[in-house]
Amino acid sequence: LVYTGGYLDREISSTIDYTGYTNGGLFAAYYVCNHYEAATPADEVCIDPTKFYKEKTDTSRVTHEFRINTDVDKPWRVTAGIFYDDQEVSSVGQFKIANTELGFFTDLQRTLVGTEGINSDGGPFSSEISFVNDVTHTIEQIAVFGQAEYDITDKLTATFGARWYQIDDTFKGSTTTVDVSRRIRAFGTLDASELEAVGEDPALIQAAIASGQLDVSLLDNNGTLTVDDTIFKASLDYKLNDDILLFTTYSEGFRPPVTNRVGGGLASNQSGAFEGFRIPVYSTTDSLDNYEIGLKGDFLDGVLRVNATAYYSEITDLQTSRYDPTNISFLVFTDNVGDAEIKGLDADITWLATDNLVINAAFSLLDTELSRVNAELDGIAPSVGASLPYSAEFSGNIRARYFFELNDGYEGYINGSVSYTGERLAGMAMDAYVTEDATRLIYGTGSGLSIQKEADVYAGASFTDSNGDVFQGGRYIQDSYAIANVSVGITKDDWKAELYIDNLTDESAILYIDTQQFTPKVVTNRPRTMGLRLSYDFY
Repeated sequence: LVYTGGYLDREISSTIDYTGYTNGGLFAAYYVCNHYEAATPADEVCIDPTKFYKEKTDTSRVTHEFRINTDVDKPWRVTAGIFYDDQEVSSVGQFKIANTELGFFTDLQRTLVGTEGINSDGGPFSSEISFVNDVTHTIEQIAVFGQAEYDITDKLTATFGARWYQIDDTFKGSTTTVDVSRRIRAFGTLDASELEAVGEDPALIQAAIASGQLDVSLLDNNGTLTVDDTIFKASLDYKLNDDILLFTTYSEGFRPPVTNRVGGGLASNQSGAFEGFRIPVYSTTDSLDNYEIGLKGDFLDGVLRVNATAYYSEITDLQTSRYDPTNISFLVFTDNVGDAEIKGLDADITWLATDNLVINAAFSLLDTELSRVNAELDGIAPSVGASLPYSAEFSGNIRARYFFELNDGYEGYINGSVSYTGERLAGMAMDAYVTEDATRLIYGTGSGLSIQKEADVYAGASFTDSNGDVFQGGRYIQDSYAIANVSVGITKDDWKAELYIDNLTDESAILYIDTQQFTPKVVTNRPRTMGLRLSYDFY
């Protein structure tokens, strides 16, 4: 009988640069200038574009799991249990983004509109604060799981497992302009007066639900989103001999829905791909069906060990974050883009080349593609057959460690490794050419990043860049890179000293490209780093 419990209580306070927020969006001119309000060009005024936000976040989480395991020496074995998880994230974010000095936001607008002051007193806040988030997100999950193994023969073992879960997701609070609690409850009840109170036309909402454009079936009258399902796993293990195991597995996975703060809102841009579009109140669960076949084996009298798995995965209703077309283009919500397929091969190898030399290697081969794309995302998301983001076709690494004896009981070693990651595409929106045009306008030069063209026209409409040319659809390419590390060390008993150089060639690798602030932000790796490590093992 096994019980496992966990408790977390964390408080985070942060101040974060948000100047990139002024680079684009529906209300961009208001952030730093008064162009829309000035009577004449002489009356136009622009102020310091520096923006920031301060956020205080409190996180708490409690988990409990009780599990029963039967005797592992019997030909049948059972693991079964129950799991409970209760987590809450409460935050107050104060944003300096809008044109408070020129009077665009008043003291009234700096006060939360919601009737539920969840984490703050609702304001008014400092005169420099123009927008506030005050929200609490709670997730409560209960699950019952079980797995049974049976040795059909001395060589063949069958396994079957299942997990039933129920998740209750509640999103409450207010922003400067939106009563989040009331809005979500309105879509849960579909009460006409409540929908009108949050600025929606009940007849249009009912029509959107009837057409399948909106789904609110998972919400209760309090605005709590509830999902439940059962996922399964089955596998067969075959011991070819004492050194080689063959296996095949089928398994299922999922990611629960995500509630959107301004869900149900009608896009202010009703042209092209956005005609009739409303932000989903929540993304639906995306599900994974995974098929594997592989082996684990020792060869050449234990000198060579190989583990390899080939797999095929199908993702249904793939979740992704995307731009919010109702408001400011780099605020995002979660949507279901379509379906995807993944084919892959993973392997790792350990070779005892000599008594003193050990070589390890691993690699991954991937073939990914979108197999279906939602019609409303035509021209925004890549088309059917396009690769999934952040998925290199090939990645791998190799490491060698050589041991040698020294005097007085000391032992030394030399270690070297090289890891390689192939090129990957950034994001699920074909916005690279739009972002690159904004970058040139803002900074006077392009980013220098590579772009893969994927469509002749972006967003299903003839949007033109600063030169009057039609925007093409494409994604940034995160170029391939290789990182080499070396080290030399000495050990004796419980002590170890090591000199190391990480990133020997000082490679500047692109780990991630973010386009959510309308200019690309690149996350890179650590530069060449040299150091000395000293360690001692306590028993």
